[in-house]
Amino acid sequence: MQALTTLVGHYDWLWPLCEIIHFMGLILLVGTVGLIDLRVLGIARQLPLVFLYRLVPWAIFGFILCLLTGLVFILGDPFKTPMDTLTKLTFQIKMFFVAVGLINALIFEYYSDFRQLSQVEGFNDEAPKTIKIIAGTSLFVWLSVVYLGRMLPYGDSFYFIFYW
Repeated sequence: MQALTTLVGHYDWLWPLCEIIHFMGLILLVGTVGLIDLRVLGIARQLPLVFLYRLVPWAIFGFILCLLTGLVFILGDPFKTPMDTLTKLTFQIKMFFVAVGLINALIFEYYSDFRQLSQVEGFNDEAPKTIKIIAGTSLFVWLSVVYLGRMLPYGDSFYFIFYW
């Protein structure tokens, strides 16, 4: 852990590179999941789910990029200890949403109605209500992860939006 902190502190370009890779991972993850969720919710029904479902490995790759660079942000920050980040309420809520998003993705993946729906190549297929609820939850959860991640540098003031 000390070696990572030293490395990040020594090379000024490493932290911004990790930020870029983290954002690219978010684009892959949230972009892919968002496309599938919106399609399941009824937007762009002319796109068969079977084609969008082929993008899932890119979402997994994006998640792995975010996981690895996120560890660099926690363990390699030369100005903070890992506990400074881990004890932030914003971070804890973000990790809760990440866990909910992963559980939701597993439910989505292994739910038999979605498996059948994702194999249909036809257009204008209507998803069952339970699948739409899962898709809506997924969209909310991953957008919340992005929002909370963006609020991390500002401490625990993520809730300012609720005072408007």
